[in-house]
Amino acid sequence: MWPESMCPDPSLWQVGGVAVERERIVLHLLPVRNFVPCPSCGANSQRVHSRYWRRVWDLPWFNWPVQLLISARRFFCDTAGCLRRIFTGPFPKVLARYGRRTQRTQHSLLELARCSNAEVAASVARLLGFIIGPDTLIRLQ
Repeated sequence: MWPESMCPDPSLWQVGGVAVERERIVLHLLPVRNFVPCPSCGANSQRVHSRYWRRVWDLPWFNWPVQLLISARRFFCDTAGCLRRIFTGPFPKVLARYGRRTQRTQHSLLELARCSNAEVAASVARLLGFIIGPDTLIRLQ
């Protein structure tokens, strides 16, 4: 059993495996929740439409970049009056809708960028294990 602290939010995911690939740590995360609320009507749904993989960056571990390989699911909304028929299960407070980084990673990078210019912040970020360039830090602000 993997320690819960390895997951960004253990109430959403469980660790399915850890691997080292191309100079980064890859954490395979599987969803825990059986019921997911529809973003339009709020009704809980458990009928899975399909699955797909999302790759997002998380905080580095001991200067190693960490990439999360998340098994995301699409669900059917079976509520009669709801206009949305299919939706993707959200990851609140952890991952933005189309985010490529966890929100805690995004927050850390923004703090680095605010402390100095983008070139210096990108250099420090790379030393800490983030994979990011100065142009991306400028876009984040």
